Amino acid sequence: MPVDATATFTLAEADAGREAARVLKVNAASAGSTLRGTYYGGVSRQRVFNLLDFHFFTYLSFAFMVNFTYNLISQVIDDMFNSIRTFAFFFYLAIIYAASASLVFLASFLVRDKATFFHLASQLWVRYFAAPFSGIRIICRDFHNIPKDKPVIFAINHQSMLDIPIIMGYLPGNYRFIVKKEWFSFPFMGWYTAKAGHIPVARGSFSAYTAVQKAVKELRKGVSIVIFPEGTRSRDGVLGQFKAGSLMAAFLTGAPVIPIAVSGTYRIMPPDSLVMKPSEVTLTVGEPVIVRDKKEAEEKLEQIRSAIRKML
Repeated sequence: MPVDATATFTLAEADAGREAARVLKVNAASAGSTLRGTYYGGVSRQRVFNLLDFHFFTYLSFAFMVNFTYNLISQVIDDMFNSIRTFAFFFYLAIIYAASASLVFLASFLVRDKATFFHLASQLWVRYFAAPFSGIRIICRDFHNIPKDKPVIFAINHQSMLDIPIIMGYLPGNYRFIVKKEWFSFPFMGWYTAKAGHIPVARGSFSAYTAVQKAVKELRKGVSIVIFPEGTRSRDGVLGQFKAGSLMAAFLTGAPVIPIAVSGTYRIMPPDSLVMKPSEVTLTVGEPVIVRDKKEAEEKLEQIRSAIRKML
């Protein structure tokens, strides 16, 4: 049967077209795959990661600067506020102290035991007029360890100049402090300290011996004694070594020694600062320690120090 030439050309052309289409489809698929691989698995993906790393580092740096600036401003504001509050508090104390000390002095002419009267008045003054406005929260623990039927010697660690007024306001009973002679030179406060019968001590063995004799005399009268066995305030808040001879009055009179730990005053007012940062103060009372003679005084002194260290 004869074949039409036009039809034959058309069929051949059709076959060629189908082959060309197949080749184009394969090439297109391959190209698309290559492009996708390049974007997701090649250089473009690395660029994306680099951009992400850059933005993350920028964000982290910005967050750090914001946090640093915020903390710095907060610290400056807190320091300024604490300075103003401390000035206002001490100004208030000066006014209240001048008024109350004058009243106590006039009232003391009506009593026989003037030292005890001044001491009890200072306890009330600290407890009800000073402490409530200081912003300091006082916590008292294990005060049941204090004997109520005999005079005792309170052995207390020393962290801050706030220790004495806080102890005076919250430690019950009639007692006298053995304090540095310099304390008596403060205007008005020194006068009141002397009137309250507290015992000065200066550097040197003779002064220490005189202070011990006065302490023994007070103990035999039924008045307790407060000592700071470290001899001075801690410069770093760490409990220091106790001075030899701190317990001399204890074995001379047989009075029990009561260890007391004061914690928190160092944070409120360190030794090199006059600015108060109100916080929490804890007074913890340990069990009584009996010192029978001079031979065991050193051992008992370390026992008392260990008890205070555990309570801090």
